[in-house]
Amino acid sequence: MKKYIKNLFPKLFIRVTFHIIYIVSIASLPFIIKNMIDDNYADNLMKIAVHITAFIGMIIVGMWAQYVSQKTAWGIEYDLNCMLRTDLFRTF
Repeated sequence: MKKYIKNLFPKLFIRVTFHIIYIVSIASLPFIIKNMIDDNYADNLMKIAVHITAFIGMIIVGMWAQYVSQKTAWGIEYDLNCMLRTDLFRTF
């Protein structure tokens, strides 16, 4: 098992890193919405643009991080299946 983890460690690290980025970006959305509701926009309309940009930016970052994480997971699954099959047929 150590052999498989050693070979897949770079992809596992990328997967975990981008999954954490996804979690942080999605978890920040309620905070941004709270700030949108609580702020007073009468004096400065620039705050609206900043909050909307931050909201859309976090959604885009979350989607991108989830995409990279999922693509990496598919690569890990494929590589692990190939390694297991190779080892299985070598034993026969």
